[in-house]
Amino acid sequence: MNPPPSPGPASAPSPGRNPEPTSASGPEPVPATAAEVVAALAGAGRHNAYFLVETADDGADDWLPVTGLFGDGLDALLAAVADRLGHDDPRVAASIAFQGYAAKIWSPVLASVTESGVLPDLAPESLRWRYRTGEPVSLLLAPAAGWKTTDPSDVYELAVDRHLGPLLAAFRARVPISERLLWGNAAAALAGASRVLGPASAPLRSALLGSGRLAGTVDEGTGLRRTCCLFYRIPGGGTCGDCVLRGRSRAASTGR
Repeated sequence: MNPPPSPGPASAPSPGRNPEPTSASGPEPVPATAAEVVAALAGAGRHNAYFLVETADDGADDWLPVTGLFGDGLDALLAAVADRLGHDDPRVAASIAFQGYAAKIWSPVLASVTESGVLPDLAPESLRWRYRTGEPVSLLLAPAAGWKTTDPSDVYELAVDRHLGPLLAAFRARVPISERLLWGNAAAALAGASRVLGPASAPLRSALLGSGRLAGTVDEGTGLRRTCCLFYRIPGGGTCGDCVLRGRSRAASTGR
């Protein structure tokens, strides 16, 4: 995949487009400047910690390349999450870790695209990560890069094809966990980010939830997901507000 013509050091390769687009492909997205990406992510980060992506390297030595999560680096994350949860079922740790990480990708992406028309380059090879107990995974994008686009296909290709899809495969290479469950987690993370952002994000959310691997994972009418993240297996965990088990319980109680 060749990068588009470079306007300067802030440009980035196209988010997952083929080198020779088919007739169905849209135009290549225009690279955003570093300043535009930094501003978009700063705005996103004001919502909550899941929306925050650092764009200034603090020099700390605990930042690790995200590409390491596709190999042995994932073991450390899974062990840390399992320790925090106090649960020894590796599927539970994998499920919660993947959903939390997916939220860290979807939240800033959805906010930046919706609010600023900028898609930050959150591809694995562009990012570093760290995990500190009691906090969501932290991400660092430095130097900042991205594109000016609101096209759902660009967002899907970057977030799903280039990042969450390969990461999901890495999770499943280590833990015997359902692929559909993990895609349900990714969809739930997307829907959760959209709830924080409000109605302005609904068109992009709906387009993404109707695409590819995410299609059919969430009932847009009720907001309930169609798989369970296993959080109920943690002592005191209960069920989430969008849990498929809640929907079944409600249907049983009403006789539907």
